[in-house]
Amino acid sequence: MKKALLLLLALTMVLSLAACSSAGAASGDVGDDGLPSYELRCAGIYAPDYPITDSLEAAAAKIEEKTDGHVKIKVYPANQLGDGVQQYEEVIKGTIDMASCALPCQFDSRMEVTAFPYLVTSYEDAKYVFAEGSAYYDFVKRINDDADIDLLNLYVDGFMGIGGVDMSTDNIMVPTVKKDALMRCPGMASYIAVADGLGYPSTTIPYADLYPAMQTGVCDGWIGGTPFLNNEAYADVIKTYIDYRYICEIQGTFINKELLASMPQEYQDIIRDTFREEAATLLDNREAMDQEAMQAMADKGIDVIVPTDEEFATIAEHFKANVWPDLIDAIGKDEMDVVLADLEAK
Repeated sequence: MKKALLLLLALTMVLSLAACSSAGAASGDVGDDGLPSYELRCAGIYAPDYPITDSLEAAAAKIEEKTDGHVKIKVYPANQLGDGVQQYEEVIKGTIDMASCALPCQFDSRMEVTAFPYLVTSYEDAKYVFAEGSAYYDFVKRINDDADIDLLNLYVDGFMGIGGVDMSTDNIMVPTVKKDALMRCPGMASYIAVADGLGYPSTTIPYADLYPAMQTGVCDGWIGGTPFLNNEAYADVIKTYIDYRYICEIQGTFINKELLASMPQEYQDIIRDTFREEAATLLDNREAMDQEAMQAMADKGIDVIVPTDEEFATIAEHFKANVWPDLIDAIGKDEMDVVLADLEAK
């Protein structure tokens, strides 16, 4: 019995390793029509019904149609192939073909630029900054190029605010006043700087522990979520939503560079064009989604607080003067000077 169990365990490990090391049938095998075919795996982080997941599925269907079935992409949502950091690393290795997730800074500190606070303060700016042709997009693409990853698009996932449980709303629009509410934020310098800049103490407990942490009072709220995500995932626990709009959340869709380069140019163009178009389509609807989510939270009894134009401008200026210098030095002053000059001149 023990021997049989050991054999079964060994077989399971072999199959698991084979599954992890395979990048799908991405070999470009030539079919009966003389054209190469590819079956690619695309990892995702959000649930199956999340807008970005829907967009990935739409892109996959369009690419299959445009290539007459020669490029098929299967989307694996909800971290089925690992979290965002794992996905990025596996795409570098080529053990996953492509992915769409927040671009991690663990491999290159310059990637902190993807969460640079108050760089973009309107959807009009977002449509320029996060699309091909801007200095910002060019910078992010070069960071990925250095990792042997080909960036296909930047999805805009909305402006972020604070979802709070039991927190005072006194002086929340005065960034120089220190607050008592403990905020959970991602373990990136940019997000920790957001908490500091707004006057909140912070903790970097894992995102997977956020919901019970807010339920049990381990933290009083969180930094790092859009109105849509707060409404969909945390509306039954938060009591306050503050529309600080400190970061316009983005995530990249990317593919192993060597794999894409091995494909016929026609396929490469179709893949690039399709994901670029999908990002633009989603962005066109994003502002309305933010507003609808905030209205939905208000309808559920959540106190939704929106800064006045004057309050928003004061907070943004505070960040530019007091938070930006350290972040710019960490990312690279020469690069950020180009990005900021391009944004100002647009």
